[in-house]
Amino acid sequence: MDNCSRIIFWVPRSDELPGFTTNLEFGWYLARRPDNVIFGYPSTATKMQWMTKKYEQIKSKIPCKTLEETIKEALKIT
Repeated sequence: MDNCSRIIFWVPRSDELPGFTTNLEFGWYLARRPDNVIFGYPSTATKMQWMTKKYEQIKSKIPCKTLEETIKEALKIT
């Protein structure tokens, strides 16, 4: 991931798939390479408050709500 020009975090989190490692990776790259991070999750995802808050604070953007929107946002970065 260190060599990527864009890092997409699409997080369809659920109680069965909590994605704890994703929190660490997201925080790490959002702190180190915020311009490269794109973040989104579906409306059905659970426990997304912390990631949403940090993304909005650091990037001044709201997370994407569909995978398609997330990918399109990643392709806009130059």
